[in-house]
Amino acid sequence: MLAGGTEVRLKSDPGRKGTLTGNRRELGDTVKYQVVFNTGEGKSYQPEYELEIIDDGNQDIESLIRDGKYGRVIDLRRNLSHIQLSGRISNMIYSMSMTNTDFLAYQFKPVLSFFESPANGLLIADEVGLGKTIEAGLIWTELRARSDARRLLVVCPAMLREKWKDELKSRFDVDASIINASELLSILKENKLDMQEGKALICSMQGLRPPKTDGEASIPGNRTELAKFFNDNSESDSLFDLVVIDESHYLRNPESQTAKLGKSLRDVSEHVVLLSATPVNLRGEDLFHQLNLVDPDSFERREDFPQVLEANEPLVKAKRLALNKQNTVSEIRHCLVEAQQHPLIAKSYQLQGLIDQLGKKDNMTDEERVEIGNRIERINLFRHVVNRTRRAEVDQLKVIRDPKHQYVPLNQYEREFYELVTESVRKYANKTEGVEGFLLASPQRQISSCMYAAVRAWMNKSTNIEQEIYEDSGTDITGRSNPSPLLESICSGILNRSPRGLLDKLKSNDSKYQYFKSAISEYLTYHRAEKIIVFSYFRGTLHYLSERLGEDGIGNRVLVGGMQVSKYDVINSFRDDPAISVLLSSEVASEGVDLQFSRFLINYDLPWNPMRVE
Repeated sequence: MLAGGTEVRLKSDPGRKGTLTGNRRELGDTVKYQVVFNTGEGKSYQPEYELEIIDDGNQDIESLIRDGKYGRVIDLRRNLSHIQLSGRISNMIYSMSMTNTDFLAYQFKPVLSFFESPANGLLIADEVGLGKTIEAGLIWTELRARSDARRLLVVCPAMLREKWKDELKSRFDVDASIINASELLSILKENKLDMQEGKALICSMQGLRPPKTDGEASIPGNRTELAKFFNDNSESDSLFDLVVIDESHYLRNPESQTAKLGKSLRDVSEHVVLLSATPVNLRGEDLFHQLNLVDPDSFERREDFPQVLEANEPLVKAKRLALNKQNTVSEIRHCLVEAQQHPLIAKSYQLQGLIDQLGKKDNMTDEERVEIGNRIERINLFRHVVNRTRRAEVDQLKVIRDPKHQYVPLNQYEREFYELVTESVRKYANKTEGVEGFLLASPQRQISSCMYAAVRAWMNKSTNIEQEIYEDSGTDITGRSNPSPLLESICSGILNRSPRGLLDKLKSNDSKYQYFKSAISEYLTYHRAEKIIVFSYFRGTLHYLSERLGEDGIGNRVLVGGMQVSKYDVINSFRDDPAISVLLSSEVASEGVDLQFSRFLINYDLPWNPMRVE
């Protein structure tokens, strides 16, 4: 047992020295001692196995390594990695080796920004697919390592709750519970120290946001009670060590109940992290309201924000130029001189030093460009509140697309059927004075996707042409024509023989499916363990493909909205079951799920909006 007053240091980071206070905690077999560090970071509890009594005979790293007292190889590697990232010794190193994640340097940028920032918050605005969930998890890992952090609250759209639970457990070994407003309120009324260390709570935005008030009176209920509890505790000790709000652009309207929830959470949390891939695409006012949540002291006045954006714009451009070898030194310097004209940064010594340095250069090496880019980033007026990584800046594990555009010509029977449907729609449009182009769009798309599935849906009246036209084009045809009579007109024009006979004929003449099956079979012949993802806009097409693949002995699962089983359970079974090779999915799988375990994607049909493909 170590006595109070003993001078100690961390085995993994000898630079962190401190004195034991005499306080200790026992958590199972682990004993933790409270240490007052001399680095100015305050007190924190550290496991006994991480502490070493200071011996005056070994004060430098070389001696520690030589005498075998420095620690493990992984401790040295962790320190060296951190030195490369930050350029100086720091205590933010634990998450580099404590998580089940691959080391990707850019994912530690927000970790460093978070702990170096004078604000207690950060907006992580990385582009889609770069791992914002992992970055938030790394921040939570750091908080747990350096302090007695116990309460993490994740607030996200309802559809993302299962994803967060799975990610926290599989990557960070954090147990998380999905709870509602009533359950959260009960937990918050308990003693914070009674909560399991590192426990995470996951709630939906919809389930926590306060209800709208009716005049002066609040509508009674769990969410109202929770909102009142937040308000009553806004001046007390923090209820949460960290609140992570995913898809934070939903908070951009300050008048919305979701934004009011965000403000309440900020007031009762020690730290706040917002995640959104879209803030830079929003209006300046929307971005301001998110930054006001992250750092209300720096972003207090809405009327001053346009000046900050204006001053920062040349710096953003200058960094982009610096990192692109095609741009000259003079172009970079010109942007920096432009930035210097703005009164907000006109007196920046860092900026002037950069301008002077570039004035002495004609060209730069790649290393110098990276250094200049980093120095520009440190001048950026949003550096302490926003982390933005773009795909173009990331070299590790960069996806290389190998697209193949396959044209499948219609056979004679399919062409005649396609023209028959088109003519039926035209006749209907002429009779009803409907808008022919819009009326043609959905039926033609359906039969282009799958003729068999389209006819089956029309006969069963299980399709909504009006809704599909609106989804495709944004044009509302309500009142112009009635889709039900349109379906009846199509069916009367094509069902001049037995429906069963027509379906059988369409199935046996499905040239698109034959190519599809051939491509999948060939791929699986050489890549038996691979997984294939197939997207289609139409449910009928997905169910048809599932039937036919099953008949041909190819294991598959269908994923569409409104299923009784969780979409995460479907994806997990697809990933883990070797008998399932193909996932047939609608757009429900395009948000909130990770499918990196697959590298073969087939778009069986395409939406009109190309951004939906992305």
